[in-house]
Amino acid sequence: MLSILRSNQPFAIILVGLTWALGVVWNWWFIEPEVSSWIFPQLNTYFSASSWRILIFQSLIQLLTVGVIHRTYNSNEYILGGNYFAAWIYALFAALFSTVFPAHPFLLLHLLIILAMKQVFDVYRQNDVQHHYFNAAFFLGVSMLIVPSSFVLALSLLVSLAYTRSGIWREWAWSIVGFVLPFLIGICIVWLAEDLDLIQQWRASVVGIDLQSQLNWLAIPFGVWFLFGLKGLINSYRSSSNKARNTKSTSLIFLLGCLSFVILNYDASWAALIFATLVNVALLLPYHFIGDKLKLHHRLLFGLLLIASMWPFISTAIA
Repeated sequence: MLSILRSNQPFAIILVGLTWALGVVWNWWFIEPEVSSWIFPQLNTYFSASSWRILIFQSLIQLLTVGVIHRTYNSNEYILGGNYFAAWIYALFAALFSTVFPAHPFLLLHLLIILAMKQVFDVYRQNDVQHHYFNAAFFLGVSMLIVPSSFVLALSLLVSLAYTRSGIWREWAWSIVGFVLPFLIGICIVWLAEDLDLIQQWRASVVGIDLQSQLNWLAIPFGVWFLFGLKGLINSYRSSSNKARNTKSTSLIFLLGCLSFVILNYDASWAALIFATLVNVALLLPYHFIGDKLKLHHRLLFGLLLIASMWPFISTAIA
């Protein structure tokens, strides 16, 4: 399976699609009708009113994110050759995540952060990049509307802008405009709805749900995967072009922003930890398994970590 996922074979596409489809069935079988993780009670009420709404939201967001992760991972020399490993890893764990945290806003946050990263990846040595930074900032502005503590991801954009480009005021200006625009749209919605409580709910919110003690030890296998992936990414710098180094450095800036997000939300929910590890594992883990010939201990390690990471989700769902 590893050899197939590390290739661009048609069966790799089928394997990713099949994993997503089985994830939809899994989510439907163990679906939780009560949703309480959005900062706006109206959204919690909307999703809790119908299991179909939960399933459709989860399934569509997961599918979109799988597609965007695949395009992001295989563009701008982030990795050489076609590779479906990142898409498959995310499809698998996003389905497991949704079983424990139904219709969670972090699913939408995954999509927004990957979209923003893709926009920043595309700016390397281009003359006209204002629209890229505007788009990236807009996605991060939307993310902060739904999860206020995700402002650290917006800081990642500023750091990446300073790293990848010289001080061109137009690019900074368009980034600010893109980030502010979602808030202006939100204010207009509040004004039209004549419901100032929405602003108070946003200001007072810390997104999170009840602590899932069964998932505590997920930090161990996810942490091991992260370290292995980070090691593989750093080792890949030696044979990377300047464009590839720029792309990988930008991804590390955003992934460190994800880890900062975990620190801010650690006491609120384990969903925060899983949020960051899903993004980090999807974009880093394949680097440890992209060699031409994988040794037996690599395959055994992958299998053991996969089982160790999946079991807490499965045991929580069937309990």
